[in-house]
Amino acid sequence: AATRAADAAAYAAADAAAYADARAADAAAYADAAAAAAYDARAVAINLWKEISVDCSLLDDSEAPAEVCGRALWSEAFPESLRVAWDDLSTRLLALNQDWDVWIDWYEDRLAGKRGRRLIEQLELDRVLVPTDEDWEKGPAHGNAILAELERKYRGGFPDVVSGESQEPVDVPRQRPAVIEVEFGDDGLLHRKRVIAPEVRDADQRERLEAAWRAHAVTLERLLALNPQGRGLEGILSAYKDALGDGFDVVRVIDLGIFGISLQEMAERADDVLLGGGAALLKAVAISHGMFIRQLPAWRAYQSDAEPEPSREATEQAVTLLRMTGQFTQVMGDDVVEAANTLADATLPLMADPAHKISGPLSAEAVSSAENLLSGLLEPAYRAVKSVGKVGGDEALKGFGIGVRTLTAAITIGTSAEVLSLAELLPASFGWVKEVVAAIMLAMR
Repeated sequence: AATRAADAAAYAAADAAAYADARAADAAAYADAAAAAAYDARAVAINLWKEISVDCSLLDDSEAPAEVCGRALWSEAFPESLRVAWDDLSTRLLALNQDWDVWIDWYEDRLAGKRGRRLIEQLELDRVLVPTDEDWEKGPAHGNAILAELERKYRGGFPDVVSGESQEPVDVPRQRPAVIEVEFGDDGLLHRKRVIAPEVRDADQRERLEAAWRAHAVTLERLLALNPQGRGLEGILSAYKDALGDGFDVVRVIDLGIFGISLQEMAERADDVLLGGGAALLKAVAISHGMFIRQLPAWRAYQSDAEPEPSREATEQAVTLLRMTGQFTQVMGDDVVEAANTLADATLPLMADPAHKISGPLSAEAVSSAENLLSGLLEPAYRAVKSVGKVGGDEALKGFGIGVRTLTAAITIGTSAEVLSLAELLPASFGWVKEVVAAIMLAMR
């Protein structure tokens, strides 16, 4: 409940501060901001109580309080009315040039949950223990400057991290379930994580799911035999077949779910997609997919943690980053390059026509997979920096599963225009890259 209350608190604190500034400088601007941020209070209250109910249910199911607090503030998508109001308010606060970014970043971290910056307990304690009478009453610029200094103390200072002093560095985010999840192999290359057999409750359920898999595979093969074509359908079908695999135990659940959504979208406009026959079979595959995928717990868990749909610009940068994997074969295994290009191939046809709406799940997946690539690539080197302070030759890095050539390629990718653009467009998902790369580069001097 306290975590959910942060939503209302962040709005109340920012709104009050904006009023204080407007009262002294521009009351008209405040009135305009208040009008722009207005929303249906009753609907928001219902959503807030729903989220509190979700948290209570998690606690009733014995999930640790720290884990609950680490979840994204909203279990489903951030309500659009609040997103619009928040974007407007944060833009106006930043324009005041009073260090409001310390609160904006804090709230964005709560929205992102574990995908945001690591929650540092001592920093949060120091933040709320700033004396009210002595500092807050001196105005927002004064109070926020104190908080900005606290942020620099606990999150900045990479030179201090490298020299071994007790500063808190930024974290490389953990990889999330996605089409592309990676890890370094014994060959020193980045590979996709191994396939884990779908979870089953008992032998009876396994038998039912295996039968459902076989029936679904037969329907898919009948469609593929027609060689249907149109608006990227071939690439989606190829990716979907690979995800289904040649047996139930090797199904790539997330891949199957993502590309299955694209098939379902295409089935809805099958007459336009397919120039010849096959529309009925495509629709049959889409129905069969829906019946099969919703029985898999891994897919249901993935949907409950789904990211909001990114902008077209962010999607384009993520797709370009996925394409870059083929330029770094000294780092990337063939399986990673193939998966990255398959995902890019599936997304690109939808981006060719500016008037065409990109599939939400596909665009979100391109972004999530791009972040996973960066996380898997940079984490070993960053772990080395935090452990030994300085990065020398290959021997110093051997225990971390990365060599100097790989490290150099990682920095090249991490400082690319695409990554820098993503850090600006999606700071909660990619802002960490700049800080991590800066720390690694400093350690290599």
